Amino acid sequence: MVGAYARNGHGEKAVELFREMVESSRTLPNDVTFTTVLNACSHAGLVDEGKYFFALMDKVYGIAPSGEHYGCMIDLLGRAGRLEEAERMITGMPFPADKISWETLLGACKLHGDIGRGARVAEQALRMDPENAANYVILSDLYFARGETNMN
Repeated sequence: MVGAYARNGHGEKAVELFREMVESSRTLPNDVTFTTVLNACSHAGLVDEGKYFFALMDKVYGIAPSGEHYGCMIDLLGRAGRLEEAERMITGMPFPADKISWETLLGACKLHGDIGRGARVAEQALRMDPENAANYVILSDLYFARGETNMN
């Protein structure tokens, strides 16, 4: 049910149902449940709730966050314009960041017009996947949106 609410644009209802589930203690959440609720938080702009649930995973349920969970958090923070925090999350992960993490942050840099961070993030994304033309396009869009034509 949490996933159904989240997939259909009812992030707040998904979070409410998740809270009821964990408070009732009848059903314990697993890694998939956390991925679902973190995605719901991301799409609904519920940053504080997402951060709370992310911390809850390990501290209360002993579920070590995976790359997918970190990806949800990077997306959540990026959508909310908390780019520095998203970048710190990437660099602080207990395992090497994958290209998706960097590409997610790059998209958020474009969304929020952060050229400096976008250039730095694009370098990381392109180092991991130099054949991905989308990263070049996003970086180009960042510069052109600010009226800059020199991307060096």
